[in-house]
Amino acid sequence: MIFHALIIPMIHLQCPALLFLFPSTSMLPFPASTSYRCEVRVWMFTLLAGTCFLYCARSSLPICAVSMSEQFGWNKKQTGLALSSFFWGYCLTQIAGGHLSDKVGGERVLLVSALLWGFITVVTPLVTHATSASLFLVSFLRFLMGLLQGVHFPALSSVFAKRVRDKERGFFCSFVGCGSQCGTLLIGGAGSLLQDWYGWESFTTSAKANMPWRRLLKKAPVWAVIIGQVSVASSAFTLFSWVPIFFKNRFPDSKGLIFNVVPWLAAIPSALVSGRLTDHLIKTGMGVSSIFIFLLGQSTSFSQAMVFISVAASLQTFNHSGLTINIQDLAPSCSGFLFGVANTGGSVFGILWVYLSGYLLDITGSWDSMFHLLVAVNVLGLLVYLEFAKTERMDIEGAIPVLRV
Repeated sequence: MIFHALIIPMIHLQCPALLFLFPSTSMLPFPASTSYRCEVRVWMFTLLAGTCFLYCARSSLPICAVSMSEQFGWNKKQTGLALSSFFWGYCLTQIAGGHLSDKVGGERVLLVSALLWGFITVVTPLVTHATSASLFLVSFLRFLMGLLQGVHFPALSSVFAKRVRDKERGFFCSFVGCGSQCGTLLIGGAGSLLQDWYGWESFTTSAKANMPWRRLLKKAPVWAVIIGQVSVASSAFTLFSWVPIFFKNRFPDSKGLIFNVVPWLAAIPSALVSGRLTDHLIKTGMGVSSIFIFLLGQSTSFSQAMVFISVAASLQTFNHSGLTINIQDLAPSCSGFLFGVANTGGSVFGILWVYLSGYLLDITGSWDSMFHLLVAVNVLGLLVYLEFAKTERMDIEGAIPVLRV
């Protein structure tokens, strides 16, 4: 019943998307009407809320993982399996979700997926206690949630590319993307309190585009942004999944209300600023955040660790906004598909890194191995992006020669 207070508003906030299920002039591409800006503001806050509640649902298991592993007797490898199962589903629907959004409209895709993953979130604590196979059920439900949430960001990319003016796209994207920090912050604060008070169960309860795939995927700048997104997304997924457990293991007396809230609270203003400064600071975000991830693994006090994770989370917001906008610049006619390709890669490697991290922790008994892995992944992505990234449009004939393969 308690978590219904979070799920029910999410459903109501997504319901305005029903407007798009019927023919209308609502939010046509780049209208001249004076009502355009007012309508855009409404949709900015609606999509922000949808992204916020998406991350509330996604963040629930990492926050509950310590309590659930103790209750059900999971070791680190089993916990890693449960955490990584989300990304198994998440990577399977990225491309399909992006392609479907480009064809039928991202608004419809967002509405249907939100209703379904909201339902899964509500029933998770109910079915987990229905059988002794808790690990299998939790992993399966998280897999289904990953399938449904995998379409979210490709659908958003498609909506932004088709419905928002170029000069407004940077701020719009960063503002809506800020929902990821708001959601993690909301569930980090409320979830930590609910878990302490009531246990983990209390809150886990358009026209067809001509898309030249072959030519597009032979362009070096396209692969640069894909590899950049793969490195950023996979390392962020791993950090997101294991950081709550890291703090509980290394600093047993620390409060979840602090380490589940402060880093994402610090990231919100950074996410808002990133929309204005994305072109200049994306490379800084990719590089400098790696330094603070490395320092996090070396931290010896709770205050040090909080500073390092907060700075790293803040800098990573530049990566998200910058890479998303770069994809829309490269191929506005099929940005949903291209983002789906990039995020599929990030999800696949996120699966590997999340599970591998659990394995490394069991084998080495040290958190350093996981943080070193993430630094190496980020640095590799940064080097490729620095060398090949461009902003010229790639889905039309002309500009840059293709990459010979």
